[in-house]
Amino acid sequence: PWALDVLVSDGDSERWIYRRDTSIAVSWADAVLRSPGGIDYLAPELQLLFKSMDVRPKDQLDFESVVPVLEPERIERLSTYLPADHEWQEALAST
Repeated sequence: PWALDVLVSDGDSERWIYRRDTSIAVSWADAVLRSPGGIDYLAPELQLLFKSMDVRPKDQLDFESVVPVLEPERIERLSTYLPADHEWQEALAST
């Protein structure tokens, strides 16, 4: 059995493409990061984008925990990809 299941998502040879809105595409270098231990993972702002569709309490907790430590360009990216009326927009604007 497996201990961890990691899905990165769709894309082409150059870009990660958000499967829920294919107009959102990010270079693989920006989309897939690597931990100090060598484990690849989806960039936090992109993971939050997936969680933003139907915000559950645990998704809100993830948002509140992650956004304060995100680089400004990643916060801007998430804000750009979310609808203007999304509940997270106000918090993103104030960071």
